[in-house]
Amino acid sequence: MAVTVIGLNAEIIPKLRELEKEVEGAELAIFSTCNTLVPREHLKYLEMADIVCSSASRLVLRRIGKRALMQLGVGIPVFALTRLGRRIALRYLEGMKSPFVVSRARMPYLIEERLPIPVKGRRGSEHRI
Repeated sequence: MAVTVIGLNAEIIPKLRELEKEVEGAELAIFSTCNTLVPREHLKYLEMADIVCSSASRLVLRRIGKRALMQLGVGIPVFALTRLGRRIALRYLEGMKSPFVVSRARMPYLIEERLPIPVKGRRGSEHRI
């Protein structure tokens, strides 16, 4: 079963993982999206997701990206953090009709000029759009 959780509600991810443990044979694929304004204190929850979209967050790019097993894209990277996340990403790539490059790299692999433009968040922290 797949569950999508937006970054501002990331505190629900540990509860979903507990539910997964309680139900025999259950396997949840947790996708974290809409992370542009995710607060620093939610990063520990995002780390429990299978796939995390960096959105326009430099915080997510730097902190979550370095934990990734796999990264898709460089403009707005999507990070696979678990073996399940990586399997899902590879299955997605199997269906691609256009050519793509696969290479080993230190995570996150960033090309600064391809990233969203930085803006100041509500508390003065830097985010990217």
